[in-house]
Amino acid sequence: MKRQIPKIFQRDSLRQNWMLVALLGTISAVVMTAIYGSNKPLPANVSYEGRQHRIDHVRFLEDHTYASPAGSKIVEQEIFDTVKQDIEEAEQFIVMDVFYFNSEHDEGEEFPPLTRRVSEALINKKEEEPDIEIVVLTDPVNTFYGAYTPEHFQQLEESGIEVIFTELSVLRDSNPIYSGFYRTFVQWFGNHGRGWLPNFFTSDAPDVTLHSYLEILNFKANHRKTLVTEKAGIVTSANPHDASGYHANTGFEVRGAVLKDLLATEKEVAEMAGRSREKFDSFISQVEVPEKNGKYGVQLLTERKIKERVLKEISQLPRDGKLRMGMFYLADRDVIEALIEAAGRGADINIIMDINEEAFGNEKIGIPNQPAAHELVERSNGHINIRWYHAEGVQYHAKMMMMEKEQETVVIGGSANMTRRNLDNYNLETDVVVTGSNDSETVKNVRSYYQRLWNNSDGTHPGLQQA
Repeated sequence: MKRQIPKIFQRDSLRQNWMLVALLGTISAVVMTAIYGSNKPLPANVSYEGRQHRIDHVRFLEDHTYASPAGSKIVEQEIFDTVKQDIEEAEQFIVMDVFYFNSEHDEGEEFPPLTRRVSEALINKKEEEPDIEIVVLTDPVNTFYGAYTPEHFQQLEESGIEVIFTELSVLRDSNPIYSGFYRTFVQWFGNHGRGWLPNFFTSDAPDVTLHSYLEILNFKANHRKTLVTEKAGIVTSANPHDASGYHANTGFEVRGAVLKDLLATEKEVAEMAGRSREKFDSFISQVEVPEKNGKYGVQLLTERKIKERVLKEISQLPRDGKLRMGMFYLADRDVIEALIEAAGRGADINIIMDINEEAFGNEKIGIPNQPAAHELVERSNGHINIRWYHAEGVQYHAKMMMMEKEQETVVIGGSANMTRRNLDNYNLETDVVVTGSNDSETVKNVRSYYQRLWNNSDGTHPGLQQA
C-alpha cells in the first residue's frame, strides 16, 4: 500500500517551492536590472564629439597656490577671475554646469569663498539685467542627494535663476551589482523625512537620510565644469567649491562656433531633468560666431569620446614624439597600456600626478595614482618619467594632456580624470581639444605652464618630487 504524505508536509513543501521561485525571481530581476543599467542606451548628445572649429580666441587659464619667499600663501585664481568677467560681460544668457558648488567645510578651516563669489556674481547680474536668462546645472552631491538644499541655491532661485539638479538615474551604472539592487528595491521610496545620519562631508552641514547614503553608492556624477554665454565659454577642471579653493587647476576660455556644441551638450542635461529644450535652442541661436578661419582648431568632446581621442593621440605618438600629462587621477587600464606601449616605441613621456595622500584635510593612502605610477615606471623600464605634485592642503586637480609635434601641439583638457568612471560613459564630462602651431600664444602658454611645474623653475612648487 502506497504511503500517503501528511497534508502539513505537503503544504510546507509547496511553501518552500514558492519561496525558492520568489528568491530566484528576485535574483533574476536584480541581475537583469544590473545588466541593463550598465549597458542601456545613452541620452542624445551624451558621449558627444563636435566638429573641429577654427577660431582665433583660445585662452589658457591656470590656478596655483604656493608660498612666497617670505612664507606667505599666494593664491592665483585666474579661472574664477575669468568666470566672473564672462558673467559680467554676458548680455543674453549664462549657462553654468559645475560638479562641486558648495561652501561646506569643517569649522576652523579657512578657504577662498568661491561659492559665495560665483553665486553673488550671478545674482548681481540678474538684478542688474532682469531680462537675462541664467541657468545653473549641478550635481545632486551638493544637496547630499536630496537630503537638504544649501542656502545659496535657494538664493539663486529666489533671484529668478533656474537651478537644475542633474537626474543621474538616466546615466549608465558604474557599480552595476549594487545599482541593480538599488534600482530594484530602493529608488522607489524617494528621499523623504528629516535626516538623522551624520554628514561625512562636514559636521557643520545638516544631517542626512539613509536614502542619501544608499544613493551615493551608485558612484555616478555630473562631473562637468563649464560656463557658456553668447560671447564666451570656459571648460575647466576647477569647481566653485570653497574647500577646493587652493587646488591647482587648468582651463580654456574659447569663443565662436564651439559654444553651440557646449550648449547642445548642456541642453541634454536639462532635458534629462525634465526641462524644456526650447530655452537652450534659443540660446544656441544667439551665439556670436565671428571667426571664419581662425588660427586654432577647437573641438568639444564629452564622456567616452574623450577617451577615444586620448587613445588615438597616444597611439599616434612617433618614436621622437613628446607627451606631457598633468593628472589628478590616472587609473584607466586602456590609457595605462597605451602609455606603456608608446614609451616602448621611444616616445618621450612626462607625467605630473597628484600624490593622493590628502583630500579636504583627510588622509588618503595614495590610491589610485601611486600604484599606477609604480606600474608605469616599472613596465616602461623607467622611460616614463613621473613627478609628484605634493603640497600641504593643495591638490593637483588638473586633467590635461599635451602632445608636442614637429609643427603643432595638441592639448586635451577639461573635467575628465583618466579613470573608468570618467571615460567610459558613466559620469558626465566635458573636455576640449585645442590644436595650434608651436609658435602660437596659447600653445606657448601651455608649454610654459608645464615647464614651470616640471622644473620648479621659479621655486614656487617645492613639493614637486620625482616618483
